[in-house]
Parts: sequence; C-alpha cells; structure tokens
Amino acid sequence: MAHFLLKSELHKIESEKGKESVKRTVKSKTADVDNEMRDIREQRARLVEERKKSRKQLISVPLQKYRRKRGKCRRRYGEYRTV
Repeated sequence: MAHFLLKSELHKIESEKGKESVKRTVKSKTADVDNEMRDIREQRARLVEERKKSRKQLISVPLQKYRRKRGKCRRRYGEYRTV
C-alpha cells in the first residue's frame, strides 16, 4: 500500500534536506577559508618583519646629541638621519 504525503509535508522535508546540504557545503568550505586566512596572516606577518628590518637599516645612525636652548636634545624628539 502506497503512502501519500501532503504537499506541505513534502515541501517541509525537501526544505530540511536543502538546509542540510547547505550546512554541509558551508562546513566543507570553512576549512578552506581558515587555511586561506591563516596564509594571509602569515604573509602579513612576513611583510611587517621585512618592513621593520628595512627601517632598522635606514634608521641606524641617530644624530649627535645637540643641545637646544632649554637643554633638550634632538634625539629625544625622534630626529634621525638616514644612511
């Protein structure tokens, strides 16, 4: 004997199946997204380190301590000479 479902029940079951498939696809994509985000973070960290190294090379020799009228030196104000 065949079992007949109402249209509303059939629609409900189909929509639940669709939600499950969407959840599965999202879960499968999250690992890829996490890996991509991790790669991006690592690239940013490398770039920041490279910039710090290049800045250290440029700003390696500070100006001599010249005194101003009030006894404050230029070095305190962050005036540096590039080489």
